[in-house]
Amino acid sequence: MGRSKTASLIFLEKRLGRFKLPELDRERLIQFGKERAREGAGPVTLGIDLGYIKTILSHAAAVHGIVLSSESTNLARIALTRLGLVGKGDERDGDQLTMNSIDSPQRSTGTPLQQIPLGRIIRFAVATAMRQDEICRIEGPDFDRENKMLLIRDRKDPRRKNGNDQRIPLLDVADTTPGRSLRSNAS
Repeated sequence: MGRSKTASLIFLEKRLGRFKLPELDRERLIQFGKERAREGAGPVTLGIDLGYIKTILSHAAAVHGIVLSSESTNLARIALTRLGLVGKGDERDGDQLTMNSIDSPQRSTGTPLQQIPLGRIIRFAVATAMRQDEICRIEGPDFDRENKMLLIRDRKDPRRKNGNDQRIPLLDVADTTPGRSLRSNAS
């Protein structure tokens, strides 16, 4: 299960916050990485943790004028990568998203009084590439039924934080035939 950035930072504070900055040397970070791996953290998670640590140290130097180098983080990352504890995620070429796999969560959710069309929501998210928070912000007036357009309010954009409203066409791109793949037929 993934962690939010806030949860990750709180976790790192609990694990490493007791150390003074000079104590966060290469050896300490390698030890931290080995402990995390023993606890079950995968290569991607550990890489993210090291990225946060490096960002925190860079912030301390840039904003607070604390003289330190991110070299210890870089060297720890190299060592942990060579140990196979930091790396890329597993490729999932063999997994193919099908309408059955999308619809299967729907069969396991809801009660007789509350049925959540989870399969439909997932198909919509896949077809529109919208994030959960973008989908949850949709309001009735955002849908232009006549032109089959949808207004996405404050779409995530790394260059602009607010006012990123975007209109997208709603196309019937998700074949709803059970067992059919969502990959393009051209591939």
